[in-house]
Amino acid sequence: MSIRTPLSSHRTGAVTAVALAAVVVLGACSNDSSDSDNAADGATTTPTEAALTGDAPDGSSSGSSGSDGDRCHTSDLDVSVGDPDGAAGSVYRQLIFTNSSDSDCTISGYPGVSLVAGGDTQVGAAADREDTPGEAPVITLSPGDAASADLKISNPGVYGDQCTATPADALKIYPPDEKDSTTVTVDGLTGCTGDDAPVTLRISRLQG
Repeated sequence: MSIRTPLSSHRTGAVTAVALAAVVVLGACSNDSSDSDNAADGATTTPTEAALTGDAPDGSSSGSSGSDGDRCHTSDLDVSVGDPDGAAGSVYRQLIFTNSSDSDCTISGYPGVSLVAGGDTQVGAAADREDTPGEAPVITLSPGDAASADLKISNPGVYGDQCTATPADALKIYPPDEKDSTTVTVDGLTGCTGDDAPVTLRISRLQG
């Protein structure tokens, strides 16, 4: 005698097989999708050295233009001092920074300036900065181009007993953000010394 399996049992088995196959396919797709997402995100679960240090891979700064790499260094500049322009109780001298290198460089901000005598002996206090609103311009100097700043030198005599007038023979000048200076010989300089001596130098920021 043959035994016939009910049709409903065959249908149930077929449905179960189809359902299991669908689960397997969906699982595989899910894994593929996860891998694709990771690839699209760069799959960077471990930070690179550049990300940890904030530097570009070559070690240079990742900052914007005007960075240390293209700034005008003291060795790139020929610094000179213009003729005096007199005013009541003071004199003005223009400090001129000319790019003497073979490449463009940028310069911005205030130079550092002091009077010196006998080579490197400072006379009086270094220059105060002229208070100017707004951000200092970033000036790009091509080879041969120049930027300048105005130095106001007050006559020590206007301060009376606060000041001991002391001769100086040069200006010691630092370009902005530089540690190396240039010394320029200038005739007729007089500084102000003493325990309570006021600052007699005032420097403007650089302009192109």
